[in-house]
Amino acid sequence: MMNSGQGPVLFGHRDDALESIDRLEVPGRDEVRQVGEFSPPASGDGALVSVSSRSGDFGTVYGFTVADKDANPVASGVAGIGGPRSRYYFHSGEPDAPVVLIGDDIVRYYQAGDLAFMLDDDGRVDTFDRATGTAAHVLDGARYIESVWGSEKHLYLLYQVLGDDESEAVRVRDLETGEEREVTVNDFAAESWGRGSSTGAGWWGVATGEDASVLALRGPDSQFIEAYRLDTLEPLAIPEHVGSYPMEGRHPGFALVVPDPEDHVVALWDAPTGAMTEIYRGPEPDWWFHPTREGDQVHYVRPNDDGSMRRVAVDLASGETTTVIPRLGNWWLDLADGRILSSLDLDGENYEKEIALVDPDTGDYTLLVERTADWALVEGVGIVYLDREASEPGIWTMPFPPR
Repeated sequence: MMNSGQGPVLFGHRDDALESIDRLEVPGRDEVRQVGEFSPPASGDGALVSVSSRSGDFGTVYGFTVADKDANPVASGVAGIGGPRSRYYFHSGEPDAPVVLIGDDIVRYYQAGDLAFMLDDDGRVDTFDRATGTAAHVLDGARYIESVWGSEKHLYLLYQVLGDDESEAVRVRDLETGEEREVTVNDFAAESWGRGSSTGAGWWGVATGEDASVLALRGPDSQFIEAYRLDTLEPLAIPEHVGSYPMEGRHPGFALVVPDPEDHVVALWDAPTGAMTEIYRGPEPDWWFHPTREGDQVHYVRPNDDGSMRRVAVDLASGETTTVIPRLGNWWLDLADGRILSSLDLDGENYEKEIALVDPDTGDYTLLVERTADWALVEGVGIVYLDREASEPGIWTMPFPPR
């Protein structure tokens, strides 16, 4: 087992007196505090299917999700079609602060910046600012919602009107002024959101670049059939494609799978100009192919022979492809200091893992733990991990070596 120059520290003491265990040696963290009462929504004939939490410096949001016995699991995130619904609570993290119910009967919850967006099953849309604790009512009568960042970092709400479930208008609202504009009409609403032959119909893709933001509607074949600029609502011509991938980073368009008789070909579509730049050609990925725009490059990963991944960069001007990180785990997390915390599945069944730090500037792969059954990242500490093969098997902590 390699370490960072400071030996790993077994929780508790290195003798037989293990009655007093101070987890992570942070005063007060071991004390159990009740922060409030939580309850799932009234389930009727349904069943509790998940309990979730989302934490950060702002506090924690807790969610309970209930699904009707006959609910279509694909039809989630949309009002009035019998999908799962949830109840959400917020707690600031202060021991004596009350727990606040922020949403009941919610079918869609997501975060955009500090704002939590909630759509309930009756079509009501509310927001909750997790930084300030402020709730606001946005509108009523929405079937489906999606927030959109304008290129000027201004926030808008794209929503489909809750209507006859056949032909329903789609509008965009400026969340600051309340001004609304009609984008288009979804005239295949009854076949949308998994209720027809395609699971993708009815969903919108949104993308923001430096100078423009783009909205694109998926049709009954799951491909984009309409696209618009957010600022002008000008319709955009969509290239022929047979699939797409989600994009991260600031780019006004999407990664499209274009028809090819031999290879799986992915091109980056710049929607305002119509330009297409090939970024991948080869076998159809059976790994997590997730391209990211990084300035004048696009990054994605490809598998190595040993099960690890390598990060590839494509220069958008020349098309040249370069391996920028030779070795990366099949799961990773970007740290605040710019390094990557990498977890590599060693046995193919997610039971034993190798933990490493990767420097994206140099590609250096620093092994922290050779083999662990489970581990977690703890802010201000490093990692905690379970080692069943050490001389003193148990839970260990390891601070990160300085960069």
